[in-house]
Order: sequence, then C-alpha cells, then structure tokens
Amino acid sequence: MMYLHCPVFRGRSILRACSPLLNRSASRAFCSRHDFNSVADQGDVDNWEDNCRGSDNWLRGPRDADWWTGPQPFQNSAHSLPFQDLTQASRADMQTYFDNTWLLTDTLFAALQGEEPFYRPPYHELRHPLIFYYGHPACFYINKLRLAGLLDHGIEPYFESIFEVGVDEMRWDDLSKNHKAWPSVKDVHAYRKEVYRTVCEVIQNAPGIESLKTDLTKSSWWSIPMGFEHERIHIETSSVLMRELPIHLVRQPESWPSLALSNTSSTWQPPKRGVNFPENSQVSMEAGTVTLGRPWDENSYGWDNEYGSKTMATQPFTVSQMQITNGDFYEFVASGGYRDQSLWSAEGWGWACFRNIRAPTFWVRDGPNGLNQYKLRTPFKEVPMQWDWPAIVNYHEAKAYCAWLTQKHGNSDAPFRIMTEAEHHRIREDTNEDTIMTTSPAENFNFKHGAERSVNAGPPNSKGFYEVFGNAWEWCEDHQAPLPGFEIFPLYDDFTLPCFDGEHQLIVGGSFASTGNQGSKFARYQFRPHFFQHASFRVTQPQGTPWLQTSCMESQGPYAGAQSPYRSPEDFVSPPADLTGTVSKSTKQEKTPDPTMKDLFAKIERLERVCEIQCEKIENLERNMATLIQALNAQMAMNAQLESKKHGSTAATRSSF
Repeated sequence: MMYLHCPVFRGRSILRACSPLLNRSASRAFCSRHDFNSVADQGDVDNWEDNCRGSDNWLRGPRDADWWTGPQPFQNSAHSLPFQDLTQASRADMQTYFDNTWLLTDTLFAALQGEEPFYRPPYHELRHPLIFYYGHPACFYINKLRLAGLLDHGIEPYFESIFEVGVDEMRWDDLSKNHKAWPSVKDVHAYRKEVYRTVCEVIQNAPGIESLKTDLTKSSWWSIPMGFEHERIHIETSSVLMRELPIHLVRQPESWPSLALSNTSSTWQPPKRGVNFPENSQVSMEAGTVTLGRPWDENSYGWDNEYGSKTMATQPFTVSQMQITNGDFYEFVASGGYRDQSLWSAEGWGWACFRNIRAPTFWVRDGPNGLNQYKLRTPFKEVPMQWDWPAIVNYHEAKAYCAWLTQKHGNSDAPFRIMTEAEHHRIREDTNEDTIMTTSPAENFNFKHGAERSVNAGPPNSKGFYEVFGNAWEWCEDHQAPLPGFEIFPLYDDFTLPCFDGEHQLIVGGSFASTGNQGSKFARYQFRPHFFQHASFRVTQPQGTPWLQTSCMESQGPYAGAQSPYRSPEDFVSPPADLTGTVSKSTKQEKTPDPTMKDLFAKIERLERVCEIQCEKIENLERNMATLIQALNAQMAMNAQLESKKHGSTAATRSSF
C-alpha cells in the first residue's frame, strides 16, 4: 500500500485534552474528523510521490472560500502591516497583526498548484518539502504557547512532533531528507484552522498582556510576537523555495503585489551599462565607529542574536553605491567566471562543480549552453531579464565576483571583497528611526512589490546609497556570532546557538519579502554560504588596515562547539595572499583538486548515514513483511478452521440420513 509506513494513517487519535482556552466541541470535532496516531517516529516512503493522494482539484486555480484557514482575503491583503510597537500594542492590535501574518501565509501557499509542489523536494534536496513549512509555523505557535504557560495542552501531538523542527543542511552535498511520509494537505489545512482559532482565543483571553509592555523578553506574552515573527521568517524562506519550483507548479495569487518591471520586451536584449542598468560608482567612506546590537528596552520584537552591544572601528573604504545588478553580474557570467577555478574559494569551487552551475540560480536559460541568453525567475513568473535588478546569488558567487572584479581592474594590491556588518551600518542613515515600523516606507519591503525592483528605484539616503534596506538582503563577510551581553531565550534556546559555528554568513538589510522583524535595522540573520535567499551584495574596497575586521572576530561565545570557530583578526591585517597575486595561479589551483582529509571524513560520515537510513528501511520492510506473514498465517488458520467446520457439518448431515 502507498501509505504503509505512515503512522498518521493508522490507529486512532489519542487526543485526550486540548487547551482550556480552546473550544472543546471544536477540538472534539477536529479529532473525530481526522484519524491520527501520536507515535513519536515519522514513517518513511520509498519515493516522495507516494505522499500524493491524487485528489487535488481543490488545490488548482484560484482558491475558493474554503481554502482560507483564518481571515478571508481582500484587495492588497498580501501587503504587510508595519512592524509592531509592543509597548503600545493592545489585544486588538495583536489580533490585527496576527490576522495579517496568517493571511500572508495562506496567500503564499495559494500559489501551489496541486499536491505535487507540497511534497516535491527542492531541487537541491537540502530542505523539507513545502508541506512541512505549511504546517510548521502553526505547530510553532502551539508548542511555544505551551512552553510559556499560556496553553495547557496541544491540539494534535503527532503534528506537533513532526512539524516541530526544520533542517539545517550541513553542506551543499548533504543527504536528502525527503523520504518521509507526510500527512495529507487536507489534514494539515484542518490543523491550521484549529491553530488559528486557538491562538485567537489566547490573544483575546490569556491574562498578563500588561507584562509585555514592561517586561518584554521576560514576559510569558513574549511567546505571542515570537510566533508572529517566526511565521514571517518562513513566509520569506518559503517564497524562496517556491521560486525554486518548476514554473508550472505555481500560479501567482490574485492578491499578490505587482512586479516593478523595467524591461517588458520579449526580445533578448544584451545589457548595456548606463542604458539597461545604471552606472554603479564606488563611494568613499572615511574611518569611523559604529555600535552593533539591539538595546534590551527596545519597543519591538527581537531575536536573541540581536541583543548585546559591540562598538567597532572601520577603516576608510569605498563601497558600491548600489547593489550589484544582473547587468553587472552578466559580464562575470559571459566571461566564464563560473569555469575559472582561480576566482573561487575551495568550498565555493566544490559547490560550483557539484551543481555544474553556469549562471545565478534564478536566471532561466533561454537557448543552448554558451549562448548566454537568459530570462529571470521571480517567485511565480518568468519575465524578461531585468538588468537593473539586484543579482540574487549566494555567498560563494558573490565572493567569486569580487575576485573577478579585482583581476579585471588589476588592483590586486587592494582587492575587492563583500561588505562587513559594521560597514553596512556605516552606510545607513544616522537616525534612531526603524523604518519598517512606519506606515509608508520608501523601501521595497513589506511586499510593496512582488519581487525585487531596480537598484535605484527608491531615493538615495543622505550618504548617497540606494536600497540599503529592502529589495534584497546583503551578504556580509561576518559569521553569525553572539554580541557581548548575548543571552539565550528560554522559550527558543536553539534559535541561533547552533549557528555560532563559523559556517553561517550574516545577511542584513532585508528584502522585498521581509516583513516585521526581518526588515528591522537590528535584524541579523544567517545562512550557510551555499544557500539561496532573496540576497545580493555590494562590493567594498578597503583603503587601510586591517583589510578585514568582522563582528565575529574575538567573540567570547557561547559557541556551537567546544572552542571558538571564528577567524583571527591577525590573519586579515593584509589581504589574503591568493587575492594579491603573491601566490601563483598554479599554486592556488593545487589547493583544491584533491579533497582534504576533513572532506574525506565528511563523505565517509555521509555514506555511513546513507547506510543507516537504508538499514532502517530494510528493518521496516522486514517488520512489515513479518506482520503481513503473521496476518496471512492467521487468515490461513482461520480458513482451515472454517473448512474443517464445513466438512464436519457436511459429514454430520450425511450421517443423519
């Protein structure tokens, strides 16, 4: 059977009790309609397609009224409200912000056409399928409200187990996590309806809202905006996963914001600087100081990695006035940048070869390889290439571009690099205002548009820089690290701590899909360098020493491991030798062809995990076969008894004549 290994389709629901704030008749109705088993282990399937049930007409085309698990949509309902001031928020304000958050998720997932995009793994196989992200934010509300003491019980234990924790891929060739059995879309949809009603009742009835205004992070009510902002993170990351899906599996929702297209011609147009995309000059910045970190008494929600304080000095530097555009990046692509090993770090080159990539992932090839003609993929449409939009790339690609630009300009004595967190603070406006909290910001965030826009569409700030916030995130040279004064949130103790490992790059500034905390000036998010987000970069050229100084250097912890994983400032007083030309090209290339012992051990560990997974599958098959054989033996014994009784009855009948 298709669902033989899926516990959710066996047994009976053992939901014994729901929150005292949840309407019990509603929870009983939910239990009676859905047959779940609360076993701890999630089952496996042989193929992800085994999760598809085959009845998905309700998931095609525009969604009808039954699709919406909370508020019904309205005109412009895909736009976000401003980030909340928690010291002023009433219960009604909380409810309105929650409704806006919930509706954004429902609107986003209304783009998926049929069952397949819910269960189909991403092409890189490094994340769960989207069915997980459809259920995960709802599960998060229930589990965190329980931890905070605002709920006594969950709604469905099995869902609150399998949807609890996502994945953080270790490397670009990490194992697939997509052989799990998942509940039906209808069951997760019904669960979301119950969660929405539950959270609404908590917002309206739970005591202690006054403590949020005075105690902020120490209040049990902190768990409620935590749920809001967590869901908003996954709205954005899910939009990236949808951007990676085959185009026929998505459809732009009716209320989705419009695209700010600068090129609408279906005829291929090679880029011309100053015509299709703007000149991007380098702006000089003098030496200065900045203070990183969110004050503990700040009036909006913050994640643990934002709190604390660190003052940093920056040396003189020049930096691009705008983010690097698709037009800028095209020259790197057309000149063979993806095939020149000398431009890439060892890890970056390994990723590029593994993926056999020749252009940014959201550039859609429009002709044979080598022709270098492309269209552009937005979340739900393929459009003509927008040369003046920011180039959406990962950290490895951004680094390779900087190395290429250094070679192009012949300034190996002062090589280009990506910005640091402190340098990004230097190019911001000198103001205390957090524009994501205002009603009509000029920046392209809060879903003002349905994708990026031209890098100079908005006005420059007083320092001459465009789109410092919104439009696209900016990769930083810094690794995610705790600021002095960092504290772990007891309600979410693993939000950032596992990322204090020297393997997660900071991104700052937010994107068009950033809402709430993500668009805040205090936001410090992180991703592994091979990961894709709506992220771009600027090019910096340091003018003094040290050549690189990041917020992670000299961090006092805590760390994800036993000791500091961060780089030492002494190693970056001068530019790395492979960027200055003091190491020959042949020497640089000798670094990467053969895998290091670390890589060999990592591959062995991955193979061992593959073997373990296959052994588990074999054991499951053996158990199922044993159960089947046992059932067949029992049936055969029953048949034999029936046959024996039949013969005995016939003999008795004959003897009576």
